[in-house]
Amino acid sequence: MQPLERAYKFEGFTLDLRRGCLRGADGEIELRPKSFEVLRYLVENAGRLVPKDEIMSAVWPNVIVTDESLAQCVSDVRFALGDRGRRIIRTVPRRGYLFVTEPEVNVASPVRTGGDNAVVSSPTADPRSEILTGLVYGLQRPRMITDRLLLRSSPNAAK
Repeated sequence: MQPLERAYKFEGFTLDLRRGCLRGADGEIELRPKSFEVLRYLVENAGRLVPKDEIMSAVWPNVIVTDESLAQCVSDVRFALGDRGRRIIRTVPRRGYLFVTEPEVNVASPVRTGGDNAVVSSPTADPRSEILTGLVYGLQRPRMITDRLLLRSSPNAAK
């Protein structure tokens, strides 16, 4: 079974955990990997004051980092979000950070079809798009795809 796909929407942004990206109105917004992880952790703990030590343990497990590393990541995230007024991520001095905005959580459970070369798709997907998805992600062998296309387009296929 595939893991659940999650995306968080807030303030005109989408934090897509499956793709590992932050998107805004103008497209994808570049974030360094650790800055992305800090944002992810804060969003997943929205509405709760998250202590600095907890964030550092989650984002940098088994590594000693300074408060400055965390502060730089939060600064990167604020810049990416255009959060100069600190209305999305609030700093609570000497304690931690609070993701103020309540994100909308989109969780989709993928559906698996087929056998070893299965493609994740929706139950109502067009078979041709399923085949193309398999091709793009290398989930199906080209010969198998050709055979499936021929079977579906053949007038005798239903007989």
